[in-house]
Amino acid sequence: MKRLAVFALLSALALSAVSAEETTPAWTIEGGRWQQGAAGGTYRIVVESVGFEHVSCRVGIAWMAAPTTGRPAAVLAEVAFAELSNGFWACDADADAEGVRLDGDILAVRARHTYSGEPRTFTARLGAPGAYRCVDCGAP
Repeated sequence: MKRLAVFALLSALALSAVSAEETTPAWTIEGGRWQQGAAGGTYRIVVESVGFEHVSCRVGIAWMAAPTTGRPAAVLAEVAFAELSNGFWACDADADAEGVRLDGDILAVRARHTYSGEPRTFTARLGAPGAYRCVDCGAP
């Protein structure tokens, strides 16, 4: 009976550990400029590593409103870079140095396929708040 209780406790702990998604915030880049009519601001790119056995990354794109007198910069819109954040791609470990680039409205992220190791650079053109277009998200 004691063994059954211990087994049940260990099983519950293991199940909770497996079901909890492990997320490690890796880095944030802010820069570039967006303009829509009179409104404008910068982009913020947030890269997180997700998982523990097969690590992948999530890349978030945020459109920040420019600060005004008495009001700090604010997030106007946020989306995931869906083509890259699907659980099959891991951002390169040195991405904080050169693997994630934001040049004006062009975002480029180097990644490797989680299972095959295939390298690929995902490139997107960022637009108005909440919108981006994948420029190069196909084969390497």
